[in-house]
Amino acid sequence: MSCVVFSRVGLPWGGLGLFVNVAYQQFLFEHGCDVFIAGESDNMGFRFAEECGIPMIETSHEVNKKRKLILLVFFILTTYRPKCCQNPEKQSYRRTYDYKLK
Repeated sequence: MSCVVFSRVGLPWGGLGLFVNVAYQQFLFEHGCDVFIAGESDNMGFRFAEECGIPMIETSHEVNKKRKLILLVFFILTTYRPKCCQNPEKQSYRRTYDYKLK
């Protein structure tokens, strides 16, 4: 099983993964994001991300509102990161976030 480590996650909230909002995806791409976790997307939104070489995960418009998206990102990082990282001190996404989840 191969493993990919991402260094910067782009979060196009709600409907920002739709092609009508492709300028926001372009903004994330220009700022070095190498994976998108989007709320809602469409065929052309996925195609744009694919042409940029960026995988996109769609969670649905309602599910990915702030609290649930933070929980999803936390779950992904805590579940899959230990399996992927040989030397966690060298990972650029090691940061401390202080979110108050209710």
